[in-house]
Amino acid sequence: MKKSYISFLFLCFYLATYLIPISVKGQEQLKDSSSYYQQLYLTSQNTESLLKAYDFFDRSQQLVHSQNKKLKEALAYNHQAIIQKKLGFLVDSEQSAIEALKLLEEVKTTSSQVKQIQLSLNNHLGKTYREYKNYTKARSYYQKALTLTDSDKYKITLINNLGVTYAKENNYPEATNYLKKAYQLSLQSKDIIQQARALDNLGVLQTRQDHPDALTHLNQALELRDSIGFTGALLTSYLHLSTYFKHNNDLETAKIWIEKASQLAQETQNVPAIEEVLTLKMDLKNDIDYRALKHIKDSIAFAEITAANKYISFKYEKAKEKERADLNELLKEREQKKKIFYQSGGLLLLVISIATFFILKMRHRRDKLNEVIKSEGRIAKKIHDEVANDVYQLMTKVQTQTVSPTTHTWLDDLNQIYNKTRDISRENSVLLREEPFDVILQNLFLNFKTKETSIVHTPLSKVNWKSLSKVKKITIYRVLQELLINMKKHSQAKLVVFKFEQNSSKIFITYKDNGLGTLLKDKNGLHYAESRMQSIGGSITFDTQPQQGFKAVLKL
Repeated sequence: MKKSYISFLFLCFYLATYLIPISVKGQEQLKDSSSYYQQLYLTSQNTESLLKAYDFFDRSQQLVHSQNKKLKEALAYNHQAIIQKKLGFLVDSEQSAIEALKLLEEVKTTSSQVKQIQLSLNNHLGKTYREYKNYTKARSYYQKALTLTDSDKYKITLINNLGVTYAKENNYPEATNYLKKAYQLSLQSKDIIQQARALDNLGVLQTRQDHPDALTHLNQALELRDSIGFTGALLTSYLHLSTYFKHNNDLETAKIWIEKASQLAQETQNVPAIEEVLTLKMDLKNDIDYRALKHIKDSIAFAEITAANKYISFKYEKAKEKERADLNELLKEREQKKKIFYQSGGLLLLVISIATFFILKMRHRRDKLNEVIKSEGRIAKKIHDEVANDVYQLMTKVQTQTVSPTTHTWLDDLNQIYNKTRDISRENSVLLREEPFDVILQNLFLNFKTKETSIVHTPLSKVNWKSLSKVKKITIYRVLQELLINMKKHSQAKLVVFKFEQNSSKIFITYKDNGLGTLLKDKNGLHYAESRMQSIGGSITFDTQPQQGFKAVLKL
């Protein structure tokens, strides 16, 4: 509830005598940590201490700016803003806070540290705009800060600040509600400092209203602050008690409290407090000319701050325009460089692409030829093992049979040989037919379904088969066929289940049977299926143990 100012001439003197020697040292390392200087400016009202802290965070900001560390730079600006306000430079403080918020907008993370800095900056801007008497804007920043924290400690501070802002607007009912709420929350959290602040602000508000509890609340705040030795807050209590007694025309008691405040301000070398004490002393003398002069000076100071604030906003917009123009220029330059790069590399890329095309084409022909050779060998072996052996057995039976066989017996044997030949033909030309792929898969399942083995599956329509190339369809067919052949030869399964799923562009096919299971290391055919899936960018995994069934999952 008090203003803080510092002589501009004093600051210039300090800059000349203190900062210039530091700059001469150049690259001298910072001797003390950020936490030390933070404590220094938080606990001290001494101008020299505040300027030392400001210099540290100014150099820190420049260092992290050169390293493009936006979060740390925003934190340094936050410290600078608080110090500038304590020194009385509201416009510079506002500018530092806004710059910090701009930097935080560029930080990609929403960590707790980012929220903590945003909380501090919004609270700070709320207090700054309250000094400008822009109470609507001040409240908006306090409300924004409330959305950034779940901490009772910070909530109490912000609610208290909202109460003070309403009091500045002479909206006493709202101010009273917020200050009482802050006091109740501070009681729950057992925070003596916050209790004293809420009681003190409530007492000041009630003083203006001539409320009978005003002095009680001011004295309670003083007792709490005295009990914990909070020197800075004691000074505030002395000043507010002096104001109370002056308001009630008890000038002698008011002088007693102002002398206590004066003594404490001198002991702590608190320049802004000394100025406020001297102002109150002059007010007690009731000098009409002084009052008129003070009113004019306050009006001029407020006008200067308002003008400076408008100038900062104008300068900020200009900086944004320049930033956008520089960015556009940079983008144009990058586009030009890209164009030159692509043009210079285009010919080389074209040559490489043509060479790669012919190399891949030759490799594809070679792989295709190898695949044909393998397929021919496999078909030949199957014809030899299954058809040729059956034909040979039939010939032997005809030559050696002593009893004339019936026509029915020969026809059965010939029909069996025909069915095997037809099956081999279907296996190796199945995808050359113009049938839908789901129909081809259904026929595959029917071919392996017997009285002893049931084969069930989820609807094949769940998968968009039309989106697959012919090579992928053939591969899926061969792998499923290999699984069914493996089942028929080895597993003795009674039930086989296929599950078909499609999630966006991914296809999942799950095979599961209740057969004898196997050891994967003994099955080369399964490794062949694995290689097939990898060749089309897919995968297959197996889950099986002896006597525990067999499971395979295809992903494509």
